[in-house]
Amino acid sequence: MTPRPAHLGLLGLLFVCAATDAARAQVSGQSGSGSGRPPVQTTPQGSVPQGAAPSPAAATGAVSGVVTDATTGAPLSGALVYLSNRGRSIAGTQGRQLTDTKGRFAFVNVPPGTTYTVTTSRSGYLDGGFLVNDAPGSSPANITVNDNQWVRDVKVAMWRPGAIEGVVVDESGEPVVGVLVRVLPRLRLQGRDELAAGPLALTDDRGAFRLGGLGPGKYLVEVPSVQASMPTSTPLTTGRGGAADAALELDAGTRLVLGRSPPPPPPLNGRSLAYPPLFYPGTPAVEQAGVIDLQYGEDRTGVDLHLEPVATFRVSGRVDGPPDAVSGLLLRLLPAGLESLGQGSEAATASVDADGRFTFLNVPAGSYTIDATHRMNELTTAPFSMGGPGSSAMFPMPPGRQGYGRSSRSLDGAPGVSLSTTSFGGQDAPYTARAAVVVAGADVASVTVTLRPGATLGGTFVIERDPNQPAPESPPRLSVLLDPAGGSPALGLPQSTRGPDAPPDEFVVPGLLPGEYWLRVLSPGWLVKSVRWKDKDYTATPFDAAATTDISGVVVTVTNAVPTLAGVVHDRDGAPSSGATVLVFPPDRAQWTNFGFVPARIKSTASSNDGAFSLATLPAGDYCVIAMTTPPAGWQDPDVFARLEPAATRVTLAWGQPTAVDLTIVTGR
Repeated sequence: MTPRPAHLGLLGLLFVCAATDAARAQVSGQSGSGSGRPPVQTTPQGSVPQGAAPSPAAATGAVSGVVTDATTGAPLSGALVYLSNRGRSIAGTQGRQLTDTKGRFAFVNVPPGTTYTVTTSRSGYLDGGFLVNDAPGSSPANITVNDNQWVRDVKVAMWRPGAIEGVVVDESGEPVVGVLVRVLPRLRLQGRDELAAGPLALTDDRGAFRLGGLGPGKYLVEVPSVQASMPTSTPLTTGRGGAADAALELDAGTRLVLGRSPPPPPPLNGRSLAYPPLFYPGTPAVEQAGVIDLQYGEDRTGVDLHLEPVATFRVSGRVDGPPDAVSGLLLRLLPAGLESLGQGSEAATASVDADGRFTFLNVPAGSYTIDATHRMNELTTAPFSMGGPGSSAMFPMPPGRQGYGRSSRSLDGAPGVSLSTTSFGGQDAPYTARAAVVVAGADVASVTVTLRPGATLGGTFVIERDPNQPAPESPPRLSVLLDPAGGSPALGLPQSTRGPDAPPDEFVVPGLLPGEYWLRVLSPGWLVKSVRWKDKDYTATPFDAAATTDISGVVVTVTNAVPTLAGVVHDRDGAPSSGATVLVFPPDRAQWTNFGFVPARIKSTASSNDGAFSLATLPAGDYCVIAMTTPPAGWQDPDVFARLEPAATRVTLAWGQPTAVDLTIVTGR
């Protein structure tokens, strides 16, 4: 149980720890969390922190609390504490402090009339703060400071991360040095299991690896092995220092490029060998992989992998499509079960010749999907920041390729998870293809991969302004995001583009892969009121980019007459409950699946220190609302909705109207 700090006078709480050399290094960035936060000025214990001198009369608030170890309850000294408003430190007061030997902190001269968040960082711990559920990665809980108010007893629990350690050896028991090892978190997404790409590590000179910064969850551990082939007519790229990529000439017209994958052993009986991608405890098949259930602070050791070479085969064929789309196209050979993952998940890659021919070298037996695209999308989870430098291990780009990557913020439909995209060979993907192939003890030739043009969705905006609000000085800057309805990472999150001369009320989204998409509009303060195409309402229906490649003439009506849902959360005794999670979801069970990564009608927020909460991002309609201290993990699941629905409060939101609801904490769901 976390100890409660004694109630001290305000002056007794104005302190920060004396700055040791280690603390100075931490806050100056030498061993910091890498978050880009500015250095902290520290003062001897017991003195007034620099910047805490009396401010203008309006700055009359104070915030104080204690930071503890979440497992032991012991106070944490030397934790860096941030008080911020919308991510910015507070002007007129010291917005960054170090806790004292009893884990305490205090901020004074805090301007009232607004909301704040408290976040923390400390070497060896996951970044934390005054959070919903006291869990890393959860939403910050707001702290409301009123005039002359002292918000005390802000309790922050910090967690130690977990780690997975092991050794990679070859068939002779020798360590395999300098190869990549990664974890694949197993997620629950819309009622199904989905794999995400997790952190990477390189084996050292003993073949050992350590994957740290891991939160609680279920993980697969893999040694990836990508057999990257390219035409011999294509020059090898050079890395740092001017050294060319290492390569083997295994075919008259194709070479095998060696990267961070285990190098192949010598051929046996005239047949090339390779190490296939390997999952712990020792299988190339993802469906047979062992699942490691990791907890906070747990170091799982002995996760050892023994590589065994297997006979390999060639897969060759032609790509059918326009010449300018075919030449130089990258093909990826994805093992069964890894089709939704991006770079590094291939068993092999191949570049296409100018005449459309391709050859995959060193392919182990198995079932595969050939993927032809200029973009790779996948769900990703990064290691939690621990107040120290992160791993720099990463997959090399495919041979002969240059590209760039980008990543979304945490997805509403999968909290703590991002959608990452790696693009190369052009920013758009006008032609794509996927084809199945089975390799079973012999070379596979004459494979045909037929390219399909990507779909385009375009239309116009209709703006309905709220007559009860002042007219905006300028029209809203609206853009469209297409959200894969089934949550397929391979579809990405395509967004609208606009040329310099395009009218502001028009939009177009090109290069859509086959699949179903919800249309979302990105503009703070504006919500989609209706979506129509060819006299049909698509407000509650996704567009099908597999059925047609031309979705033009869509009319999207947006409004700033947004509904607001607000209220207060109370505990069982009727007192305001701070840091509770308020969950909102539709009562219609048909909407509990197929809602995409950015669901319009499934939201969550946190109650502030006075129990208040507010949401202004929901369209009009019927909803279930429920408040919980600790919601179920992966709560955006149809089975969880079914359990929560009977205890939830029903509300109906109307356009431009406020709706008030008081909630009592629900437990045991």
